[in-house]
Amino acid sequence: MANFIKPCEGRITSPFGWRNHPIRKVRSWHQGVDIAQKGNVPIHAAADGTVIRVGPLGTYGNIVLLRHNIHGKTFETNYAHLRDGSIQVKVGQKVKQGEVIAYMGSTGSSTAQHLHFEIHDGKWATGQPNAVDPELYMAIPEVVELQEKLNKLGASLEVDGINGSNTSAAVKQFQKEHDLVADGKAGPVTLGIIAELLAKPKTVTPGVYRIKTGTFGSAKSFAEALEKLKDKFGWVLYEAAESLEYNPSYRIYTGTFSTKESVEEARMKIEEAFGWTTYLIDETK
Repeated sequence: MANFIKPCEGRITSPFGWRNHPIRKVRSWHQGVDIAQKGNVPIHAAADGTVIRVGPLGTYGNIVLLRHNIHGKTFETNYAHLRDGSIQVKVGQKVKQGEVIAYMGSTGSSTAQHLHFEIHDGKWATGQPNAVDPELYMAIPEVVELQEKLNKLGASLEVDGINGSNTSAAVKQFQKEHDLVADGKAGPVTLGIIAELLAKPKTVTPGVYRIKTGTFGSAKSFAEALEKLKDKFGWVLYEAAESLEYNPSYRIYTGTFSTKESVEEARMKIEEAFGWTTYLIDETK
């Protein structure tokens, strides 16, 4: 559950972490995220809080600094490069999450209009020792949309808007399945493939279906195969031993799938990943 909201509309053009500085042209650590958008863009308080600083602050240009108490813990958020004359709040003022505090600008060390946004786990200090990645703390509408789309394509993500490790892993898995560069980042190419797949009409054949594998000749090879399948897909699996006289063999059975299309897709994944023969079991009737 995210405690902070994305403070304005726009695209994250520079994430938290190492980057090539756009002005100094050297590799440097970026203590927040940059969000860019054209036009008259309001900046909103990312959470309920108290205004503790407003006005110019060095290369930040015009800022608003808010202090928050989140479940008994102190956080501070910094909103920088604000437009001259646009700050709507005063020191000591209480603000509510979503309240407009200023407008996006390009004051200070900035090449174009954007918001530089920081979250600090603790108080802001020179050198930003308490800065954390805002994308791991705030709900981002674009990430909510991405999570919902990935879930429609078979993922099982919590739709929380946080661009964290689970979302990155789901994006990476999707990219692997579609022969894309698997970097876990949903760029234009990945988003285009997602949109293309969701736009296709789907035939759905409801029912109750399972997959069974071919036989494994030893308990060891069977156990290894079972572990591989669990690690790869995380499905519910069942073991079955079959005995022909003194020659036991083993099969793996999956849990049930609710459509013929989904079970056929799962069979294809198994055969592509491991080269095993599989069989479809129709338990609908």
